[in-house]
Amino acid sequence: MNAKESFVSQFLRILNVFHALPRSPNHHISIEDLLESLKITYESFHAPRKTLQRDLKTLDEILHRGHLDKIVASGRRSACYRLSSDAQFNLNKQNIIQDEFQSLATIHSYNFLKPYFPESWQKTLSQQFEQAQNVLDLKNKNVWLTKFGFALDGAFQTHLNPKNEIKELIFKCIHQDNSWLEILYHPEAFEREATHYTIKPHGVIVRGRKQYLIASKINHNRKIQIRTFTMHRILHAEPTPESLSIDIQDIDMQKAIEQYEFEGFYNDNDQPKEIQLNCSNVLLSELKFSEIHPSQQIWNDDADAYFTLTAEMPITQSFLEWLVQKAQWIEVEYPEDLREEVKNRIIEMAQNYALEIIDDDLEWQEDVEENFEEESAIQTFESILAEPKDDNVITLHDLFPQAVEFISDKEMISTAELQRKLLISYNSAAKIIDQLLHTDFIKNSESAGKYSVLIKK
Repeated sequence: MNAKESFVSQFLRILNVFHALPRSPNHHISIEDLLESLKITYESFHAPRKTLQRDLKTLDEILHRGHLDKIVASGRRSACYRLSSDAQFNLNKQNIIQDEFQSLATIHSYNFLKPYFPESWQKTLSQQFEQAQNVLDLKNKNVWLTKFGFALDGAFQTHLNPKNEIKELIFKCIHQDNSWLEILYHPEAFEREATHYTIKPHGVIVRGRKQYLIASKINHNRKIQIRTFTMHRILHAEPTPESLSIDIQDIDMQKAIEQYEFEGFYNDNDQPKEIQLNCSNVLLSELKFSEIHPSQQIWNDDADAYFTLTAEMPITQSFLEWLVQKAQWIEVEYPEDLREEVKNRIIEMAQNYALEIIDDDLEWQEDVEENFEEESAIQTFESILAEPKDDNVITLHDLFPQAVEFISDKEMISTAELQRKLLISYNSAAKIIDQLLHTDFIKNSESAGKYSVLIKK
């Protein structure tokens, strides 16, 4: 090839070779006869035969389909060539993939995105995928494909794809302004029944293996609401005429992600809430490098086994699930409704494994009534510390003397401090605080969450 020759000139020359070659089942053509038929094309080159051989090799690499069949030269017989019957040179495709890095990126992108597209979309990419695969084959780089793997949520729950016919309808509606769907949808809450909805799809967000459809839903008052639908829980879908002749504003999926609109909110409330978590130091490094929210603040005492985390954020379903997942290291201090929801879920989990949930509220109340009747005198500090201990059963009543001894050295005390000292749940520590208030060993202070200690050793 001439050093000054442009890519366009080389491409047009290879195109001439493509048209000059016979196709199977026609006979092969020798390189001499092929060169003679392309004499005008190659006469300006110093070594026209070598240039043609190089162009034949390039042609075989960039064929969109099929291949170049070659009979190797033998003795006095020259090499002969012909195209396979399905040989195709797609001039509509400008991205002719020749570089192995480009091929690798194309294949991995295709493999990653393929599960999320309907089959009709996959087919539009299959030709580029095949071409990229051929380039790696030719350059002996197939081993590169083994260097990457995709496990978005681990190796479990691999079958979360919606039905293809449902995906086809959804993707079509997303790109047609006046297209609506009637769907049968089973909400995430397992106790609810499948329900019919009329929706206008806006877009899809992928989170892990789940695909979320963001759509406008018509409520019972014929008003529009933006809602999230988990796509693999859509049981049936069919087109329906445009339901409302109004202009529905489109939604940017990236902004929906930033604003958490793709997730269900706890109690359907998307307003930010102040939260406070009491966390084990096991999570300290993780939460410093991966904040739960930009407003997150961590209050940590190096000598303590726990730290306090605060933030102001909307409570999404995934955050609620994360709290349950990390419950052995995290206790929700407030808001109270979130704390109760996490606690109830943990109790239900324990019941599934027939674990006995010991609630000592009743026994604690009996102890309180026995020791602190209105007619009787309040227990003295010394009598509490002198109470015998039962080595076999530990209840809140058993921990009360330890709590009294602990607070007697302090000016102020909080529920979280007591929890960390006694290594008990926040709920149990709160009950002991209530009893300390009842016995006038502590009192409320002006500092939020703090109590003034009234007793001394």
